[in-house]
Amino acid sequence: MHKSVTQIFCIASAILYTISCFMPTGIGVETGSENLPGYSCVLIGWLSFIMPLYIPCWLSNFMYYYALALTFREKKLDRAFKFAGIAFVITAAYIVVNFFTEKEECRYPNYACYIWSLSYFVLLWGIMRQKLLNSEFFRSWTTALHVFCGIVSVVLIGGLIHVNAKFDSFAGTPINPYFEQYRKNEKGVYFTWSAKHPYPDYLKDVNEDAFVVLSKDFAKDDKHAWNHYKLMKHVDPATFYVGETGIPKDAKHVYWWYRDGQGLAEYRPIEDEIDVASAEYFIKEESDITEYNLDWIRDSKHTYYCGRMTKADPHTLKEVGWGWYADHRNVYWQYGGFKKIDSLRTKLENLIPFSSGHLRNGNSIIYRDSILFADIKITRFESPNFHLCIINDMLFDGPEQILKGRINVDKLRVLDYGIFADDKHVYCGKYLLKGVDAATFEEVGKYGMKFRDKNREYIYNPRANKGEWPFVAEKKE
Repeated sequence: MHKSVTQIFCIASAILYTISCFMPTGIGVETGSENLPGYSCVLIGWLSFIMPLYIPCWLSNFMYYYALALTFREKKLDRAFKFAGIAFVITAAYIVVNFFTEKEECRYPNYACYIWSLSYFVLLWGIMRQKLLNSEFFRSWTTALHVFCGIVSVVLIGGLIHVNAKFDSFAGTPINPYFEQYRKNEKGVYFTWSAKHPYPDYLKDVNEDAFVVLSKDFAKDDKHAWNHYKLMKHVDPATFYVGETGIPKDAKHVYWWYRDGQGLAEYRPIEDEIDVASAEYFIKEESDITEYNLDWIRDSKHTYYCGRMTKADPHTLKEVGWGWYADHRNVYWQYGGFKKIDSLRTKLENLIPFSSGHLRNGNSIIYRDSILFADIKITRFESPNFHLCIINDMLFDGPEQILKGRINVDKLRVLDYGIFADDKHVYCGKYLLKGVDAATFEEVGKYGMKFRDKNREYIYNPRANKGEWPFVAEKKE
C-alpha cells in the first residue's frame, strides 16, 4: 500500500512537470523573440553542455529524472532525496531572484518555473513520506509532514497567482480593443510589439483624454502623433489620420517611410506634388501578401517611389520579379534608384523573371538593370539554379556567358559547388576535370560533398581554389 501511494506521488509530480513544459517561461521576450514555452527550455537544458549559461537547467532536469525513476521503483531513497532536493533548490532560487528583481513590473513572468518547482517539491514530498514510514521512530511525523508540504505547495501556487496578477496589472488594458499594441497601465500609455508579453516603450507627454489609436502602427492626441512609440515630426495632429491601406496622412501631406541605412528610420512628408485624398499604398510585399510595400505610393495620376514622383503609370504598374517593375509601357529596375530599362515588348503577364537576375521581355533579355540581348529569337529560356540562366544554347552565370563552345547545354546537369556536367565533360566552374567519366558522374546524396563515377568516389574540398582540382579522390574498395 505504501509503495502504491509513493508511485501516485511520482505520477502527480510527472503530470505537473509535463504541464509546466507547455507554460510560458518569459525567456526570449527581452530580445524581441517569441516567449519560449517550457519544453523549449528543457531542450535547451539538454544541450546546455555547449551553452554554459544553461548548465543549471541541464543539471536540475536530469537530477529530477533520475530521482523520479529511483522513487518510482522505491530504491536508494536517500540518493533520490538529494537529487530532487538540489533540483528544487535551483528552481526555487530562480523564482526568488526573479520575484524580487522585477519589483513593481512583471514583463515576462516565468510561469513554467513555478510549476517545475512544484513538481520537484511533490516528488520530495513523496520521498520524505516514504522515508518517515520506513522509520519506526519518525513514523508519527507523517501528519506534520503533510501539513508542512501542503503549506509550501499553497505558497508556490499563491506565488504563481500573485505573479499572474502582477503581470496583468503591468500589462494593463488595450486602449483600442482592435489594436492591442497601444496599452495603458498605472504608469501611463505605452507601445508594445507583443500584447501577450509586453516589453513597453512609454509615450511621453500624452493627453490621455484625447489619445486615439488609429492603427497598430499609429496613434495621436491633440498635440502629438506617434509611429509606434516614436514622436512624428512635421505632422498636424488635428487632421492626422490613417488611410484604408494603412498610409499616414494629414490635411496637407502624405508621409513615406524614410530610411538612411545608418539606423535612422522615420516617416517624412512627400515633398513632390501629390493628391492627399487619393494617395494609397498599392503594391503588396512579395513575402507577405497581407502587407504593403511601404516604398510605393500612388495617387490618381502619379506613382511615388521612396518619396519621389516617378513616370510609371499608377494604374498598371506592378512588381514582376526580383527588383523589376513594369507598367503597360515600360520595364523598370528598382535598386540604386528607380529607372526605366526597356520598353515593354510583350504583355505584362508574359514577362518571365528568374532569381538568377534575368528577365525575358518578349525577345529581349534583361540582366538586372541592363539589356543583355535587345532582339533575338529565343528558343529556350530557363534557370537551372539560383544564379545560372540558359538562353538558347548559351549558359550564363550572371551577365557572363560561360563554357562557350565547351559544354552541351542540351545535356547539361548542374550539381552542387559550381560543378557542371554534360554527356562528355565535367567542369568545376571553368576548370575541366580530366579523367572524370561524365556519363556516370553523379552526386551522392544532397549537400553531402560526395560525388562518384564508375571508377571512383570524390569528396569535395571546400578549400580548393578556382582553376584547380576540387576533390580529394578516393578509390572504391
